[in-house]
Amino acid sequence: MKEKTANEIKLGTAQNQGDEMFKALGYNKKQITDEFIDYSKKELRYKREWEICIDFNCYYKYLITKNKPYFCLEELQAINKKVKELGWYE
Repeated sequence: MKEKTANEIKLGTAQNQGDEMFKALGYNKKQITDEFIDYSKKELRYKREWEICIDFNCYYKYLITKNKPYFCLEELQAINKKVKELGWYE
């Protein structure tokens, strides 16, 4: 079965759609604790492999990034969807 790209995943069609969107972008999810979720992947930049991390702190409701100075549109959509799923818009 072909893996969906982030653009092919429609909003509101899955309960854990943020997870699916991150997976389609190549990120692996690690649920470290109930309060902390980590998405990470390896990326080649400047002839060097970097670990890219996007972390959600569910207790204090903030986002932490590592080795990621900017986001593409699909990454922003995945972050936005995950924030909605976590109920941070309340």
